[in-house]
Order: sequence, then C-alpha cells, then structure tokens
Amino acid sequence: MPTKTRDYKPPRKLANIYSLCDKPRLVQRVEWMDPPREHKEGVDHFFGFSYMGSAEFEWGALPSALGFMREDVAKWDKNLPVEMRVRDHVAWYVGPPEGLAVAEALFVRQLDEKRRYAMKEWYLKEHTEIRDAYIPNKEWPCRTIGWWAIDAAPCPWAFFMEKEHAEQWLKCLRTPKEEGA
Repeated sequence: MPTKTRDYKPPRKLANIYSLCDKPRLVQRVEWMDPPREHKEGVDHFFGFSYMGSAEFEWGALPSALGFMREDVAKWDKNLPVEMRVRDHVAWYVGPPEGLAVAEALFVRQLDEKRRYAMKEWYLKEHTEIRDAYIPNKEWPCRTIGWWAIDAAPCPWAFFMEKEHAEQWLKCLRTPKEEGA
C-alpha cells in the first residue's frame, strides 16, 4: 500500500473510486479571526483552528502540513484558487492539482443529501461541519470558513467558502516563514 512520501502521486482515477490511502482522514476546520490576532503572524494571524485532538496540536501535524504546503506552493499556485461548485454552493481550492479531484469529492459528498451517507467508505476523524457552514442552522451558528486536509497525499490542501479567504491563505503560504506561523 502506498505511503505518503514526497514522490508519491495518486492515481488518476475518478474521485469516487480513489483508494482509501488517497483520501485524507484529518480534515482540520478553519475559522477566520476577526479581528486578526495581533500577537500572531502568518496563517495564525488570520486563521484559527478548531481543537480536533492531539495529532493536530500536541504532535505537530499542523506545522508539518503548513511546511509541506509552503515548500510546494511555488510549484502549483499560478492558477489558484480554483472554484469548486455544488449546485448553489461555491468553495475555493488551494493546493496541488493532484488533490483537486479528492477535494471536490469531499465537498460534493458532504453537501449532497443522497451521497452524504455514502461517506462510510471515507472515514474522517472528526465531523467537518461543511454541511453546517453551507446550510446554516439558526440555533447553532457555524464559525467554520474553510477546511484543511492536513494528511492529504502528495501534499496537504485546503478549501474555503470565500475567495478572499483562499487568497489570504495563499498569501500567507508565499510569505517567508515567520516564528510561530
């Protein structure tokens, strides 16, 4: 079974038949910081992350995923962000071209009522809140504005509800690494 390495390329198949190793399991919920956090820089200045467990926070998965994206952004950011659409819902993808089909499949499956329960073969560690963000419930407002697949192969990717947020994420990736970002 393939492992996540820098030279691994997912097979070119339709996203609904990707093998489990091509589907991310850790999809981090992203929030917009309004106002931005003055004591932080880079991604952390503009974006916050829901606590989703020790792998992401205590074991350093977020800084590692951000490092992979920063390392690769120059290779694939010329045509980003890319628009993804499910009926009236739009998302903006930021990541390598190889991850776009998988991101679209996640987006579709989370929003399409008929396919939503077909996610059984695609196990995610946490609830994504994609449906909650796009089809809001007045009693339980959702603060999530983006999703970051931190364990995606060959490189992590993200998508956002608003193009401006996707562009800000890209800008932060292109900025030289600051302390704590």
